[in-house]
Amino acid sequence: MSHAEKLKKAVSQHQNGDFENAALLYRQVLAEEPKNADALHMLGLLSYQEGQADEAVGLISRSLEINPEFSPAMINLGNALLATQNYSKAEEMFRRALAVQDPETGASLGLAICLFGQGRHDEAIECLDRLLETEPENALALYQKAQSYKALENFAAAREYLSKAIELIPDNPHWLISRSQTNQFLAEFELAETDCRRACDLEPDNAGYRHELGLILRMMSRPAEAEPELLASTRVDTLLTNACINLVNACRDQGKF
Repeated sequence: MSHAEKLKKAVSQHQNGDFENAALLYRQVLAEEPKNADALHMLGLLSYQEGQADEAVGLISRSLEINPEFSPAMINLGNALLATQNYSKAEEMFRRALAVQDPETGASLGLAICLFGQGRHDEAIECLDRLLETEPENALALYQKAQSYKALENFAAAREYLSKAIELIPDNPHWLISRSQTNQFLAEFELAETDCRRACDLEPDNAGYRHELGLILRMMSRPAEAEPELLASTRVDTLLTNACINLVNACRDQGKF
């Protein structure tokens, strides 16, 4: 089997979730041809997907030394660097990819996350605006823009963009919790409760979500309803200290001790 045939088979296995056999074939190609840029890139991507970000950085960096103009490798290296919280190097990679093709969805989103991670929220919003001009229904971009507005404490704008993202992907519990928390900042506790309950319905064993719901109910002066939610959260995660404290406070609110 030629290197090209091995790579084609490895990519197919990779795409089908057979990471173990795909990695074996990528490594076989590299044993015979150490400077095969495609094998280095794909093995690096696989490493990133398996949570081995440092290894991914090394492999994809080597692939770019051989093929420096391949923008998908730039984006994947940027994502691996993001996973190591090396925001400045990740930003460099995403900007290189955008220099090749702008706008580019993965590079634009990655760059926005880099800017967000560095506290450069206005720049992140500008970056996302450019992407949303061409992809107005990009839910991830809308969600990330909401997070930047939230960090700037513009909670009304944050809720607007969270709502647009949730309209496109309605069953993402993490996004529902984010809008719930945003509504709490806006003192819209009934709306916060609705979103939090939806998140709990989607992930009933998530201790954090149950704790969040209990906290909202307590803020709405409904301690009797808050108590079972807080109790459930402590049963799911016995190390959730804040839930234990709020459970005690909910019981105290009811005069139980």
